Amino acid sequence: MLVGCGGGPELSDVERVVTINGKLAANVEITFQPTSGGRASVQMTDEAGEYELIYSPSAGGAIPGPHMVMIAAVDGVLAPEDTSTGSEMLEGPDSGVSEFAGVQKNVTVESGSNTIDVSFP
Repeated sequence: MLVGCGGGPELSDVERVVTINGKLAANVEITFQPTSGGRASVQMTDEAGEYELIYSPSAGGAIPGPHMVMIAAVDGVLAPEDTSTGSEMLEGPDSGVSEFAGVQKNVTVESGSNTIDVSFP
């Protein structure tokens, strides 16, 4: 568990993967917005579709509690296969990400460390 600088809110680590239509989503922006208000936590997925949320430039994680999760496309191209895992990968606006822009998933961030896979649909 992390605490923001200057006596900021309690933060919990959040990480895992994003999939779209069953395929790992690389280079996608994922946002966790607390439903009670407050600062969102955001991150880009890496080449393996994995993310680890950032709350601010100096603190990782997200505020514990219920969140709306959204994704947004980032420039990229469709990658036919990730040779390291053998999984098909998606990247960028032509990957189906745009289809789910504005779609919100509800998740709960618990205190401590969280492993939250996010799948669209």
